[in-house]
This record gives sequence, C-alpha cells and structure tokens, in this order.
Amino acid sequence: MIRIILLAVFFGNLISCQSDRERFAEDTTIEGEFVYNFGDAVQGEVVKARFEIKNTGDVPLKLFEVKPSCGCTLADYEKSTVDPGKSAWVEAEVETKDFGGVISKKVTVMANTKPTATVLTITGNVLVKN
Repeated sequence: MIRIILLAVFFGNLISCQSDRERFAEDTTIEGEFVYNFGDAVQGEVVKARFEIKNTGDVPLKLFEVKPSCGCTLADYEKSTVDPGKSAWVEAEVETKDFGGVISKKVTVMANTKPTATVLTITGNVLVKN
C-alpha cells in the first residue's frame, strides 16, 4: 500500500513539474530595436544598453533566459510575464577594458517566440587610451 501511495505522489509531482516553456506553449511575436550603437567609448568604460521588447502577439510573453556572448558582457531581464501590447526590457553592460576599435557583443534572449532565440547586439567604437 505504501508503494502505491509513493508512486502516486511521485507521478503527481512529475506531472506538475512543467517547464516554463511548456506552461507558455503558445508562441507570441515581439518587436523592438535589437541593435544598440553606443558610438564612441573610451577604453575601460562600461557601456550600458537597455532594450525594450514589445509583445505584439495575442498571448503573454515570457522571457526565459538571457545569454551574453562572452564574459565581458552582463545582462539582466524582465522576469515577469508581459501581457499583449506591453513591453519587457533587457539590460546589458559591456566592459571595454580589453578592447580597442569597433566591437560587437551579443546577448541571446530565449522566450516563447518563434524562433525561440532573439539576438540583441551592442556595437560601437572603443577608443584606446594613450
């Protein structure tokens, strides 16, 4: 009898453990400026970018994860569900101390969109200190 109860609890928990992707199985659409050009920055400055992503679909938007392309880039994002017609944000910072010249850094946003991945780009020119 205890085995039956344990199996029922196990399978009940297994069924209720849905990933965010499964809970938001419907896809939505987004719009926004996905490229941020910071112009010129002096080597060593931290460049900050804020991207606004508008939910243009008919179902809630859920950003699941943001993945910077390298260790010099940090990113944060809107972690709540975004209703249709509303906007979410993604913020990114690029540390320029190891760069000189034109740079392009990417942040990949995973969401319930099709395609699932949207790439945000931070670009500009890093002026080398003399």
